[in-house]
Amino acid sequence: MNLIVNAADLTPALKLAASVASNRDGGTACVQLHAGVAGLSVRATDYDAACSVAVPADVADAGVALVNARAIAATVAALPPAATVGLRAMDNLRLEITAGRSRYTLAAMPEDEAPEVTLPLCQTELPAGWLAALGQVAPTVSQDESRPATACVMWNGEAMVATDGHRLHARQLGQPKTGAVLLHRRGLSLLSAIAPTHYALEGSAATFAAGTTRVQVRRVDATFPDYTKVVPDTTGSDYRSGTVNAAALVDAMRMVSAVQGKGDVPILKLAAIGGALLLDIDSPNGDSGHTEVEADDWPLMPTFGVHPRYLAEAIRAAGGEFVRIHWLDQFSPLVVDDPANGAFVAVCMPCRL
Repeated sequence: MNLIVNAADLTPALKLAASVASNRDGGTACVQLHAGVAGLSVRATDYDAACSVAVPADVADAGVALVNARAIAATVAALPPAATVGLRAMDNLRLEITAGRSRYTLAAMPEDEAPEVTLPLCQTELPAGWLAALGQVAPTVSQDESRPATACVMWNGEAMVATDGHRLHARQLGQPKTGAVLLHRRGLSLLSAIAPTHYALEGSAATFAAGTTRVQVRRVDATFPDYTKVVPDTTGSDYRSGTVNAAALVDAMRMVSAVQGKGDVPILKLAAIGGALLLDIDSPNGDSGHTEVEADDWPLMPTFGVHPRYLAEAIRAAGGEFVRIHWLDQFSPLVVDDPANGAFVAVCMPCRL
């Protein structure tokens, strides 16, 4: 393999591949450089996710090189963006990188140790708002791999939903309902990075494309919980609600949380009386924090216990200038939405005080 490529084109492709490659040794820790008549294809996989990026290049000799993804990404990123980069596979399992007067050699692996990365073409357009919806629900994806049904985002055409068992975020997409696609959490940050416009579902994977960049995410083989049974109907007369400036409430939670020690399990006490929201946090060592937010139209509210980060993420995900919080009693979940947009809803389970 021998080619010339622009650093400005190669650097983002290697950065994406390095974020896909595993931290373990072997072929999954490597980036695959496939040079041919169509230019350079930069590929990587850790079996939960994969990527393929087409990079324009002047190829003198076709071939494949397999090198550590993080090593080559860091090396090329250190070069000036305007640099012209030469890549040449040497006979002694080394990859030579040249740019002006700079020269590097990196250890390579035999190309037959490269995992197969063959991604399908993506010809189906994603619906409007798909990427924004992913950003709204992704914070609540479970990190527990022993619970595969919640270590993912569920997308069924009409909605996108995620839950970790303590809270749930759901976003309506306004599309016809289809079969549920469960996207493994490993690929979510990759999708946010490339901002895909098209997709393809094939076998046990979902592939997404943005221009000449494709990312594949493993589909989880599990049954997602019935989220419709988790989201309460807040239109009933038993529910009450209050609306407040979203940024003011998030800022108040940040201030009152300053007394938390590292490793503390925080519980935010939230109540309302006399046209003000009252926020309190007590730390295990006896420290306490208190602040208030003006909320003239907020009805009397008993003291609720809630995880402050969960509530803050729900408010940010709602995305509006104002946030509305619904409640039934202190033992029922808080429901968060944007009063100006009913497409998103968050459910936060209460903490026992």
